[in-house]
Amino acid sequence: MPYRKPTQERAQSTEERFLTSFNRLLGLHGFKATTVEMIAEHAGLTKGAFLKRFGSKKQALMLLFFQYAEKASALMNEYSDTLGRYPDLTDLFFDMSWRFEQLLMANFAVN
Repeated sequence: MPYRKPTQERAQSTEERFLTSFNRLLGLHGFKATTVEMIAEHAGLTKGAFLKRFGSKKQALMLLFFQYAEKASALMNEYSDTLGRYPDLTDLFFDMSWRFEQLLMANFAVN
């Protein structure tokens, strides 16, 4: 079943709850040990709702990774658009390194 981004506010909220819970549990237990039941319980939702939304744990992981990749791409575009603000490339590299580290830490489990 191909992924369809939810359009209704309630469905968006449900998806976000699942993904936030999944990301947290991945960081604690890893992919193999994290079950759909654990994700649903942590999110305060049902296993059936998870499977209806994502189809599988693997599909949800792919969505988490794509969200991370979109954030990383947006950050790269931001730096590309503002290169002129950094007369000293050392400042640019320091700033980029710090911001990408923050992004990575927030999305560590997905990587």
